[in-house]
Amino acid sequence: MNTAIKNGQILDNAFGILGIEFIAASQALDFREFTPGVGVRKAREVVRRHVAHLGRIVRCTRITQK
Repeated sequence: MNTAIKNGQILDNAFGILGIEFIAASQALDFREFTPGVGVRKAREVVRRHVAHLGRIVRCTRITQK
């Protein structure tokens, strides 16, 4: 496997991790009772346009396809 392919895979993984981190941060902000700054508020708005708030705790288990 050459370096360019490996670097592409690393970037794909990093973007996935950053997405999960943004979702987790948005979820945490939804539970806090304070007014975040302008940048944080905008970032949460962008995340919430694509991912809805999880109203309950979701257990990470094996997902089966129907």
